[in-house]
Amino acid sequence: AKGNAEIVVVKLCVRLEAILRSNYHYDGDLSEMLNRYCSDKLRWREDDGWGYMIDKSDDKTINLLNALRLKRNSIVHSEKTNVKLSKVDIHYCIDYICNMK
Repeated sequence: AKGNAEIVVVKLCVRLEAILRSNYHYDGDLSEMLNRYCSDKLRWREDDGWGYMIDKSDDKTINLLNALRLKRNSIVHSEKTNVKLSKVDIHYCIDYICNMK
């Protein structure tokens, strides 16, 4: 609300990294851990009702978490990327990361 979106993005990524390390016991940098988390938890196979197995994924969450990471990189590491995160997107990331188990 105060316009400190960059601080929020950095702190969210720090929290996300801590959760991935402590709760999921992942190693590596944030990109590697996030890719592994997305593969393990946000992609799955299910029956389509006709007996065929289809691949499914939570594309919205995967895309927003990766955009959050890229936005953090552009702030912290001076990687110039054109990542746009709206307040709604940031609030979605806050809710998702704060509810991760």
